[in-house]
Amino acid sequence: MFFNVLEYQRYEVLNKIVKSDVIGEFYLGGGTGLALQLGHRVSEDFDFFSPIEFSSDYIIYKLEKAGDINILYSAKDTLHMLLDGVRVTWLYYPNPLLDSLVIPTEIKGLKIASKIDIGVMKLVTISSRGSKKDFIDLYCICQSGIELEELVKLLPQKFPNKMVNLYHIIISLCYFDDAENEAMPKMFIRLDWDNVKRFFLDSCRKLIKLIEQ
Repeated sequence: MFFNVLEYQRYEVLNKIVKSDVIGEFYLGGGTGLALQLGHRVSEDFDFFSPIEFSSDYIIYKLEKAGDINILYSAKDTLHMLLDGVRVTWLYYPNPLLDSLVIPTEIKGLKIASKIDIGVMKLVTISSRGSKKDFIDLYCICQSGIELEELVKLLPQKFPNKMVNLYHIIISLCYFDDAENEAMPKMFIRLDWDNVKRFFLDSCRKLIKLIEQ
C-alpha cells in the first residue's frame, strides 16, 4: 500500500473515519482507493461505497464527534461532506464486486475496491465526462497488467441491470476535449499526457473492431 499518496491531514481524516465505527459494509473506491494501490498520484477525496442502503444521519451523528463537519448534500443513501476540510462522499452502490476487496494492514478496518472494480467504474465515469485524472487512473490500471479489453468485457457483469452501450463507452475513451483543459494531477511517477492519449486512441481502434466482430 502507498499511504504516502495521502498528505498528513488526509491520512488523519481517514483514520478518524475508520475509528468512528461508520465503515461497516463501506469500501473505499475512486481515485484514492486506486492511488493507495498503485502509488501513482496524489488524490484528495475519499469516495466510500456501500452494497447495502444506509442512513446519512447515522454517519453524520458518528463523524461529528470525530472532527469538524460541513454537510454539502444529504439524502437517503447519499452523503457529501467535508470532514476537517477533506471532501468525503458516501454512496449506496449495489453493483456486484468483480474481485475481492483489498484489506490493507496499515489501517485496520479499511477495505478498498480492487483495481479491476475501480477500472470498470472508471470506464463508466469517462463515458459521462472524462477528466484528466480519470484517463490517467485507467491508463495506470492498464499499465499495471490489467488489459483494457478485459475491463470492457466485464461491464455487463458489473452492471447486470443496466443496458451497457459498449460503442459509446469505447468512443468516449477517445474524447479528450474536457480533459485537455484540466491541469495534470500531482504525480508520483513519470507520465506523459500525450502517451496516455496515444494509448487510448490505439486501444479504441482495437476495441471497435472487437465489438464489430
